[in-house]
Amino acid sequence: VLSLIDTHTHLTHSSNQCTQQIPMADTNEDVLMEEQEQEQSKEEEKVEEGEDLKMEDAEEKVKEEEAEAEAETAEAAEPEGKDENWEAPQDTRAKVDPASVFVSSQDATMNVMSLTDGKLLTSLSDGGARYLLAGARATAGMKGGRYYFEVRILETLRPSNPNNASSPKPLLRLGFSTSGSSLLTNGQESLTVDTEGSIRRGEAQVGALSCGFKKGDVVAAVLNLADGTPGKNTLSFFCNGQRMGPPHALPGDMLGKALFPTVTFKVMTIQVNLGPTPLKKLPFNCSLLAEAAEEDLEIRKVGAAMSGSDKKAQLIVPIGLPNRGYFDLVDQLKKANPGIHEVSESGSLEWLAKSGLRGRRRTNDPLDSIDAPRVEHNIAGLDDGSLRSVLLAHLTGCPRDVIMPAAVGNMLREQREATLRHFPSSSYKRIAVIALGDPNDDFKTFVQAQALEDKKAQKEQRKRNKQDGRLQYDLRRKQAELGRRRKDALARGEEFDEVGAALELGIADFESDDDDGPVTLTEKEMATVFRKRELPEANEKTVNKAFAKFSVPGADGNLEGFDEVKFIWSASSAEASAEWLRNWILQKKMSERAEDLVAGEWFKTQMKQFQEFFINSKRRQNEAKDPQKLKAYLAKKKESAEGEAAEAEAKIEIDLDDVDVHGVEDVMDIGDGRPLFIEFAYEDWTLLTTGFELHALLHGFKKDLNDPDRRSFKEADLQFYYNLYHKKPLNFKVFGNEEFSYFLELFKDVVTVEAETGFLLPLQSDQFAPEKLLRIVEDNRRERQSTIDAGDETARLTFTRPSSIEGKGGKGGDDGHEHGQGGGRREKWGDKWGGDKWGDRDDK
Repeated sequence: VLSLIDTHTHLTHSSNQCTQQIPMADTNEDVLMEEQEQEQSKEEEKVEEGEDLKMEDAEEKVKEEEAEAEAETAEAAEPEGKDENWEAPQDTRAKVDPASVFVSSQDATMNVMSLTDGKLLTSLSDGGARYLLAGARATAGMKGGRYYFEVRILETLRPSNPNNASSPKPLLRLGFSTSGSSLLTNGQESLTVDTEGSIRRGEAQVGALSCGFKKGDVVAAVLNLADGTPGKNTLSFFCNGQRMGPPHALPGDMLGKALFPTVTFKVMTIQVNLGPTPLKKLPFNCSLLAEAAEEDLEIRKVGAAMSGSDKKAQLIVPIGLPNRGYFDLVDQLKKANPGIHEVSESGSLEWLAKSGLRGRRRTNDPLDSIDAPRVEHNIAGLDDGSLRSVLLAHLTGCPRDVIMPAAVGNMLREQREATLRHFPSSSYKRIAVIALGDPNDDFKTFVQAQALEDKKAQKEQRKRNKQDGRLQYDLRRKQAELGRRRKDALARGEEFDEVGAALELGIADFESDDDDGPVTLTEKEMATVFRKRELPEANEKTVNKAFAKFSVPGADGNLEGFDEVKFIWSASSAEASAEWLRNWILQKKMSERAEDLVAGEWFKTQMKQFQEFFINSKRRQNEAKDPQKLKAYLAKKKESAEGEAAEAEAKIEIDLDDVDVHGVEDVMDIGDGRPLFIEFAYEDWTLLTTGFELHALLHGFKKDLNDPDRRSFKEADLQFYYNLYHKKPLNFKVFGNEEFSYFLELFKDVVTVEAETGFLLPLQSDQFAPEKLLRIVEDNRRERQSTIDAGDETARLTFTRPSSIEGKGGKGGDDGHEHGQGGGRREKWGDKWGGDKWGDRDDK
């Protein structure tokens, strides 16, 4: 279809251009073009009509299936006649203790502030907290009878900027839910009404009342579970004592379960009345929840703060290695502690999303992770990290059961101590849960269950995709693109990755061979202990910067302020965990790079001194090779010399090969005005420069890292650290051979490989002077030259001089260096380490 439309558009555009540019075009050509356009339009209409019919059929089918599902739910909870405001008979059964029926601050979101024993509820409104939904649930759940509760909106908080579209809008939802359902979205096992009069099951609207409600109104939710009564298993809503609409049948999956009064609100203060005195009388006799028969209610004690003799809330700090199932561990602990509140970056994002505010995730951000998500809302108070501070300040004075996940932070002692400062021991029992070593069976079972649930959810999503006509149209387009790629690959004679291309195009989201069968895990999935998530648990760069400081509380007998430390995996004691972590850190040091390492003062000083030595050496070679400059040099030397002996010495011609490389006193003048390195070519200068760079790098790394466990690095990281320190690449290829063994042989006098560890180690001390390396390079040059003179040309060095080293000073000559130190390029050393311009030449 798209192809036809593109063709039609192109033809029409071309026709218009022809008409404008050539008004007197041939009539026959115009007629022919018109006929082609008409045929194209007819074809397009046929194809589009067929696609529209297919999409309409698919959409109609979805609507029919939804209607059938709603009918089945309604039939399962069909009321026995209509609720005609029937009068409840006198109930002589034992009543519940009114003091046990209240809105629990423990079964509430962290931002809820409860006043007068839960009768008044408001939420945090400082900074980004005003955007968060707040939710609370009563301690009493209905199992039978007919009872109600009331809610009145006392005030709504005005936005700081009413004209700002992103300012939070007041919202209230009230109704009933099961104990395990979400306080924010209320979940599928809930039935509520909102301020607009919409009846909702979870987030989906399933009905509407005749009116909504506003500030000052008293809204009552009447739940009828009484056997043998009109309107059993229905929920009715009243505003100021007047019915807002007919009773609404409970969903089938809520029947037979205890249902708890629930409120969800934003930027407002509300009054919740559970009894015994009504705020507004109903048109019939009905008891508030606090007057219910004891056998009709289920009373829950929620959270550690409501149980135990010390009346303390519970703080759980999970400690485990990132990217080793850390957030599955967090989910497992949350499941084992119902009602516990999570304080974390990812938890706040999930809360904001459920509150109707989704941020924009930075596309392809390499630092993005579950532990530190890179999401922007462009709202003050949300992107500056202050939301977490507001929540922690609130929890300090209003204890709640809290879990504080931080994949990297909880492994660092200073951050653990900072966390505990927000949770005083007078109000919290502070527990560290340490998971190091091999996971236990409970964790493995939990991970398998989570993997199975994810797989079921993916299957359900594929089914929904297949029922969506628009998505099916999109699927056909993707399948056509897949066919085009397959055809192009075959035409080029290349092997085509069908599966990879299908995944890239998203076709796998629609198609699956197991859609009609039960969902099960494969053997590979069953054996997976640490699941791979869409995002890493923590960014590797962040981990690499911090892992050397990882520790666990209790290893040295210091609990760091925790009241209890639990070891739940195979490293089941403080000593075992510390030893396991120590070995893990050593292994990681052997394999990971210190990416935040910065060159220290020793390295900078060494390279500045070498730069000055190199420039002076080049200047002396240039003088000695130029007869005029050599004559001037000798004349100056004669003037400064004393006595005839000095004058006679200056006239002696010395055979360079007879000069003892390591015995000559001055490498800048062997006695006849020539330097020891007079015969240095491009390759020799390269060996001198690169050799000293390696020497300085290896010593500088050890000094700057200052870690006895990591004295050096391995071959695989040489180019990384060379670039990190010298700000330029190291390419083995320019030395005439890409093999590292050949490169190592060239610099065997300055670096070696430790057999046991594979570390690159310096052979010279940190007092090694550039002059000593120059003598070694000259000695090796003579040895190679002797081999060449004997007829062995394999000893000749030929290094590549890339055109990239050309710079302001012209093209590199004998004084050049493959990495840019010379040859006319102004190297970064000159700016970084100080001194003269690196690579400036006296000769062109």
